[in-house]
Amino acid sequence: MTIDRTAAAKSPVSIEDFEQLERIGVRSVQANQVSIDSERRSDYVRFGSQSLRLEYDFTGTIGTSCAYVLFHDSPERPHRTLEGYPRRIGVWLYGNTGGHWLRGLLIDADHEKKPIDFTAKGELRWEGWKYVSANVPEGLKQPIKLVHLYVVETENDNKDSGVCYMDGLVAEYEEVGEDWSGPEFSDMRPRPRQTVHNAEPIVSAIVRDSQSGVDESTLLITVDGISVSFSYDADSGRIVYTPVLPLNDGEHEVVIEASDRAGNPAVPKAHWSFVIDTSPDRTPPVVRIISPLPGTAVNTDHPRIAAAIEDDHAGVDFTQLRVWLDGQPQQVGHSGETVFFTCREKLTPLTEYQVRIVAADNAGNRCECSWSFRVGALPGQPRIADRFSMTVIGDGGYYTASSRTQATAADLLLTEQMSRIRREPSELIGYTGDIVDNDTTAGYAEAIKRMSGFGKPYLLAIGNHEVSGTGSRRHFQDHFGDPTYAYVYGNTLMIVLDSASGHLTRSDASQWLWLENELREAALPNVFIFMHVPPDQLSPSGEDYNTRHGFMDKLEAQRFYDLLGSFKQGRPETNVFVFSGDFHVYQHKLVQGVHYIISGGGGKQAHIAPEKGGYYHYLNVHVEGATVTWDVIPLLESIDWPDGGPVKARVGDRWKLNAAGTFLTSTNTPITLPIGYPFKAEWSSEQADLAAVDQEGNVTALAVGETFITVKCGWREGRIAIKVAVI
Repeated sequence: MTIDRTAAAKSPVSIEDFEQLERIGVRSVQANQVSIDSERRSDYVRFGSQSLRLEYDFTGTIGTSCAYVLFHDSPERPHRTLEGYPRRIGVWLYGNTGGHWLRGLLIDADHEKKPIDFTAKGELRWEGWKYVSANVPEGLKQPIKLVHLYVVETENDNKDSGVCYMDGLVAEYEEVGEDWSGPEFSDMRPRPRQTVHNAEPIVSAIVRDSQSGVDESTLLITVDGISVSFSYDADSGRIVYTPVLPLNDGEHEVVIEASDRAGNPAVPKAHWSFVIDTSPDRTPPVVRIISPLPGTAVNTDHPRIAAAIEDDHAGVDFTQLRVWLDGQPQQVGHSGETVFFTCREKLTPLTEYQVRIVAADNAGNRCECSWSFRVGALPGQPRIADRFSMTVIGDGGYYTASSRTQATAADLLLTEQMSRIRREPSELIGYTGDIVDNDTTAGYAEAIKRMSGFGKPYLLAIGNHEVSGTGSRRHFQDHFGDPTYAYVYGNTLMIVLDSASGHLTRSDASQWLWLENELREAALPNVFIFMHVPPDQLSPSGEDYNTRHGFMDKLEAQRFYDLLGSFKQGRPETNVFVFSGDFHVYQHKLVQGVHYIISGGGGKQAHIAPEKGGYYHYLNVHVEGATVTWDVIPLLESIDWPDGGPVKARVGDRWKLNAAGTFLTSTNTPITLPIGYPFKAEWSSEQADLAAVDQEGNVTALAVGETFITVKCGWREGRIAIKVAVI
């Protein structure tokens, strides 16, 4: 149902004033302690006589930590029902400098859950009161309920304890013209904690205010506590200080203050420091190995060798760079600070190889780095090179150390999917990521053991949960090999990309140039690309599901679409498929001639309604020469006939049988959907001369008698009696 929000425009409505806490609860995940209480000290109260005090302790925990503030209508209704259809939810928050993330959760009348963001990830980093709001997504069915607000931390190295305060939680229905938020700063230069080797660096930041605008008269810059002169460009928002005299070597502190024309100060101020070091550069570059990491095994005979050459003083002299593989010089490319090459000659399985890099900076300082890796067991080849099937699945399992004794729904459902996939004729698995819950040794040990349950070789794309809590790829490479590589399987080039940190650039920017090179060299009729995070979460019709999945960067997504679209335009005869997960749905769309398929139905709770694609499934992808097709196999528990049976008909009657599949969901939300597109289903009649049925379930009564019609779908079948009488 489409909502005309302007028809319901009205002033903000209070959801919670925090004067009483009877209808407020608390919950935690991966936390030592989380509690709420009333706060009456005047500095920490924005309205009325008290606010809510949220105290949390995430220190030392592993994985995603959350401190939830729960809102109830009553003990029997664990949510707060909202009036009408708000545009936004807003709250006053007295923050701290923890650098966490403030989110919320809405649920609509169809039980569709929608996370909402009050801050970006890591941006809850201010002290003092600040009004923050989150947009309510379009397309929700009323009534809409607010379930909770919560403080989130996903990085293990940023786990701390702290306190924040909430007051004045409201639903906004129209643009009321009130400006409650001050200017915001971005793009500080030099970067916070950066070491620069110039005594007269340009110090700057961007300051913007989207409502009343920045009040230029309030701008103030201090460097090391001293007010300095500056310039300000209102069009770009850039405020700039250029030192009149050289600054001394050492640390320098910058503070920039601003208010908007409504009198709201910037919260937080721009406050950072940098270091000046003008001493001669006597430090050689540093080689940071990206892949393969030392001692790890790759699962391709054409591995990508990559390392970052870092020198923030004189800079790297790439003309002096030399790279060898087992003593043989290699031609390398570089993107930014990353150098890489792909072994064009096939390497030998179960063999160790050595990489040697010699680099120098522009001051003549040299460094050398050597390491070894192994080519492990390869995925093998199909029995017939140009005729094979493979299964694609992702986002199930989410294994942890406790998975051995405490099975979750994601574990149980993936285990059942595995048992069915073992019976499929597919020869290879493409897993689209998120097989562990967090980046821990125990989780990976369990995951690699469980992956053997497929009973087939597999290609595994690294997912965000594979790096959750650390941002590291070490455990992944130790257990599953490189996160970025290419492998020729039959007549198909398989490319696996790393989008685990949100998109390609954030994960490893050098993948762009490497991918361009791989596509340029591609000479096979099919190219399959596997990566966890899809470019976006838009439906084929353009609906934005607003679940914060996909690249979440329109420019990055468009760059990906354009790169593959350009390749497809130049090679129209080549089939190009991109398989991803992250978004727990099945979805297919065609963009610039390239097929984008999301298959994230391995077992974790779906992100959208079942009828939109939020159900458990896997795909069987079939390659027949230069033709590629695929089937969607739902995880069904049973098939029933909503219209009942037996069906009585007369000779000449034609009708459509309606079958419904009930999904296996464990403790997740129950799902029942019609048997039909996009699911693979097989219809048959025991006596087609009495009643014939086509593959859409359309029946024609041909002669008098009784027979049965059967539909098979998702490894289950439904059977219904047909009784045909004389006209």
